[in-house]
Amino acid sequence: MDTSGYMIQEFEALCATITAGSEYSTIEPLVKSSLLAIPDNQENLPLHLALEHQCEESVIKLMIRENPAALICPDNGNGDIFRFVEESASAVSFLLVRSYNAYKKHHFEHLVELCGTSAPLLALIAAHTEDSLSLDVLCFRKDWPAVQSRLHRLRARAAVDEIFAQDGNGGTALARAVADEAPLAVLESMIVVSGMDGEKRNILDIATIDGCLPLHLAALFRFDQGVIELLVRNYPRGLLAETVNGQTPGHFANVCDGAAADVDVAYEDVFRKKTMMKQLESAYSRRDYLQLMTICATSPTLIRLHSYSLRVATMACVERTIAMQEKPKVDEVTKKVVWLLQSILEREKGIVRDILSYLGGLNGR
Repeated sequence: MDTSGYMIQEFEALCATITAGSEYSTIEPLVKSSLLAIPDNQENLPLHLALEHQCEESVIKLMIRENPAALICPDNGNGDIFRFVEESASAVSFLLVRSYNAYKKHHFEHLVELCGTSAPLLALIAAHTEDSLSLDVLCFRKDWPAVQSRLHRLRARAAVDEIFAQDGNGGTALARAVADEAPLAVLESMIVVSGMDGEKRNILDIATIDGCLPLHLAALFRFDQGVIELLVRNYPRGLLAETVNGQTPGHFANVCDGAAADVDVAYEDVFRKKTMMKQLESAYSRRDYLQLMTICATSPTLIRLHSYSLRVATMACVERTIAMQEKPKVDEVTKKVVWLLQSILEREKGIVRDILSYLGGLNGR
C-alpha cells in the first residue's frame, strides 16, 4: 500500500475542510499530529490555514495541542503567529499570545491548561523537566526557586561552566536575572558560584553584544539599591565601563519607566538612581574606595582596591617626607597610617604587616 499517497490524501482532505470553515466536529476526526507538521504548497501549516479562515477557538486549541511547534513556525510570508492576532481582544488572540509565550518559555504545563492534554504535549513535558532545562531558560521562566536549586547543585559540584554560558545576545543567566528582577539572594548565589571558576573569569565583566554589563542592565531596567550595591561591591570597575555607544551605567540611570502607574514615583526613582550612580562613579573615578565602601558596604574586592590605593599613597607620602629629611613628620605620618590601617583594614592583615614592616625599616635610614 502506498502510505505516502494515502497521507497526501488525508492532508488534502484536512486542508479542504479547514478552508471551508467547517466546525470542530467535522475537523477533529481528520486531525493527526503528523499531518499538522506538513506545509501546503504555499508553505502554510494547517494552524495557519485555520487562523486565516477564522476557525473557531476549539479548532485552534486542537491544532496547538497536537502540534505545539507550529506556534513558532513561520507562514508563507515568513511572518510569525502574531500576524493573526487581531487588534480586538478576541478569545483566539488571547489564546495565541498565551500559548506562544508558554511554548517559548517551556511552560508546557500551561499549554495543557490552555489547550488540553495530548501525547505531543505530554512528551514535551517529560523531555523538559527542571533538570534538563538550562539555567538561562529557568531565568527566562522566572522560576527563581528552581534557579536557586540549580545553583546549589552547581556549587556543590564546583561546576561553573553553565553560569558563564552566553545566549545569542552575549548575555549570561546573571544578565537575564538582573533584567528580569530576580531576588537579591539569587543574584548573590550566582556571583558566589561564578567565583569558584578556576580560570578566574568575572561574570560581572561579561557584556552583551551591545556592550552592556549586568550593572548597565540594573541601572536601566530596575532601581534596586541593594542590587546596584551588590554589583558595585563585586565589580566596581563596571561603573566606568562603556557600551558600544559609549554609555556608562550612569547614563542608563536617566531612563524612567514609562509604564509606571505613578509617574511621580517613577521620576523620584530616576532622581534617586541618578544621584546614587553619580556618587558611585565619582568615588571610583577619584579612587576613593573608602567612599565606595561607605555606600556599598565592605567587600573583599573593595578592601583590596582600598588597601592597594592606601598602600601606594602611604609609601609616596613617607618617601616624600624622607626626601625632605623631616624625621618628626615621619613619626607623625607613621602613627596616622598605623591607626588608619588597623581601624579600616583588619581583614587584610597581610597588607597591614607589609606596610608596618616597611615603616619599621625606615628607622634604619
